[in-house]
Amino acid sequence: MSNHFTQNYKGIFGVTNAKNQYETIFMWLFTCATYLHFFIFNQYTIWLVCLLFIANILLLIYPKWLPPALFALTIYGGYALYHFPRIDNHVNLSAFILIGLAAIGLYARFNNKMVVFSTHLMIPAAIGIAFSLYFFAGFHKLNTAYLNIDTSCVNEFSLRLLTSLHIPQNYWKPIRQVAIYASLFIEVLVPLGLFFSQTRKFSLLTLIIFHVYIALNGLSNFGGLGMLIIATASVNFTSITSQEFKRIWWFVFFSVLSAFLYFLMSVLNLFGIYRLFIQGVIFTMGVICIWPVIQHASPTVISRRQYTRITIPIIL
Repeated sequence: MSNHFTQNYKGIFGVTNAKNQYETIFMWLFTCATYLHFFIFNQYTIWLVCLLFIANILLLIYPKWLPPALFALTIYGGYALYHFPRIDNHVNLSAFILIGLAAIGLYARFNNKMVVFSTHLMIPAAIGIAFSLYFFAGFHKLNTAYLNIDTSCVNEFSLRLLTSLHIPQNYWKPIRQVAIYASLFIEVLVPLGLFFSQTRKFSLLTLIIFHVYIALNGLSNFGGLGMLIIATASVNFTSITSQEFKRIWWFVFFSVLSAFLYFLMSVLNLFGIYRLFIQGVIFTMGVICIWPVIQHASPTVISRRQYTRITIPIIL
């Protein structure tokens, strides 16, 4: 890591050691993802939303100040475990990731040779999580209800985007038909490319486009966790440049802004059916910012030993 990066982003109580940079950026993206989980606010989660919002604002001001992220993620993990399993699936998934990190961290305390936040562990782990997330999300859609254009959940899911773009209704059915099979292709087959360095970048960028699509349909809350996993599966956070860090900063900024503006639009009862589409557009602006960081990352070659010891156990 360059001295220029360290000098510009160390912040209050900030870490300036290069070996802590991976942990810092990962926790920062994780805090952003947990905030996006709750962009549709309700009276039961407003306290947690405010906590995560404050943590993200502090991290935007002092990017290398870890205590807000650690505190917010600890409270978030406790909330998710207390309400398990009566909570959204992506919230359960991120809570399990936190538990896994905590368990590995405790194990590493007794194993001096093990570094938790390193590309050797995190990239094959992220590949295992990404494959499991997308493959099984697609696999469970292989049923007659989803594949039938008259009963598929794609109909309700796509209503917001088709309406917001003012697409004539006579085009709705063929668009939805394409969406049914395109989503199956992306979720079931594209993740297979994650296991090979030659095809990993194509798979990751395709998954990013998929997240943009579902964000514009009103599911940006999936995108926060998705972008965390995709970035972790492709980027070595210990060697990013100052410019790349700024792009990550802008991704977090637009992501946090998208959820906050959705809250304001809800309180003021503005824009009706367009509300989630607008929120998705702002989130997409953040995705555009972080896209070059992932696109320019050199695919890491994963050894058979890493796959056997890290990736496959996660999938199982």
